Amino acid sequence: MKESKNFKIGPFKASLLIPIFILLFSAICLITSGYSSYAGSIEGDLNGDCNVCHPPGDLAGLNPYGIDFEAETNHAADAAGAVAAIGGIDSDGDGYLNRHELENASNPGDVNDIPTGIPKVPHLDIIDVYTSPENAEAGHRVLIYVRIANNGDANAEGVVVQLIENGENAAEPLTGVSIEKASNQTVIFRMEPEEGIHNYNIEITYSDGSASKIAYLSVSPEHDTELLPFPGTITILLLIFTLTGLVRYGLKRTGGNRHE
Repeated sequence: MKESKNFKIGPFKASLLIPIFILLFSAICLITSGYSSYAGSIEGDLNGDCNVCHPPGDLAGLNPYGIDFEAETNHAADAAGAVAAIGGIDSDGDGYLNRHELENASNPGDVNDIPTGIPKVPHLDIIDVYTSPENAEAGHRVLIYVRIANNGDANAEGVVVQLIENGENAAEPLTGVSIEKASNQTVIFRMEPEEGIHNYNIEITYSDGSASKIAYLSVSPEHDTELLPFPGTITILLLIFTLTGLVRYGLKRTGGNRHE
């Protein structure tokens, strides 16, 4: 028969455990209060539900909606603003906008949580952006090609695509763009950027007015290429001078021969 042993914690060691428990409890309260403040920015039936941004049982992880939420630079200071900013996209890719899912108590971060009674929507992604010519020159025409794919479950009609710099249109907005589901289309911006670094946001506005900033582009046009006097201009002048001299020399010899 095994002899049982009783372990006792002395008063000194017990006094050390008290502040440790207090620190742990404070940390847990701080973390959970942060999560609850974010979750509290969700309006409707999902208010206070941490699973809107986190996988079930994993507050340290993020689901697709949580990733988009955290990508908003102001999410910590203005959680409600961040929720509104990503309301026009479909984070979990189930064919429904985030704001439509939240309004219908459907988790926008869970592809398997499908709302009922609302239509599916297009889901537009930019799959390629490039310029022609590749090395732009200031004051010269530059074409910016934007290839957009519709990965949603509905056709996109009446879409507006904008090239934004410092909050303003850097080129004429492209309106009335239509992209069928499971297809893609290339739109083109025509512009003549000035010298310097230009940072553009490519924004798409759906027909219902919801907007999504979905791409970023930087263009750095160089100064205009100037015509230098050498070798082109001087070479031409030398050729003209030489030909003129040869003609005059030939005429002189011809005239001399006539006098002989």
